[in-house]
Amino acid sequence: DELDRFLAAPTEPCPDPVKYWHDRVAPSPGIARMGYTTIPATTVDVERTFSKGRLVLSHVRNRLNAQTTCALLCVGEWSRLDLVHTDDL
Repeated sequence: DELDRFLAAPTEPCPDPVKYWHDRVAPSPGIARMGYTTIPATTVDVERTFSKGRLVLSHVRNRLNAQTTCALLCVGEWSRLDLVHTDDL
């Protein structure tokens, strides 16, 4: 079946998970759909995110809600990657 064929296939490097799963839709549509939904929305390491979260939620700024905290972390990471320009802020 589809899962057995996928598991029997040789492993290969995967620098672009979206392309990897897109290329596998035809031979393994169910597996590709499951694989695609497991791709992290960002490549930021979880530990690094928590460390930055501690900087955002300091003892002075401890009343930020979850949505604001998430937005600050996202904008900070996007800015680090030069995806946000100061003119846009």
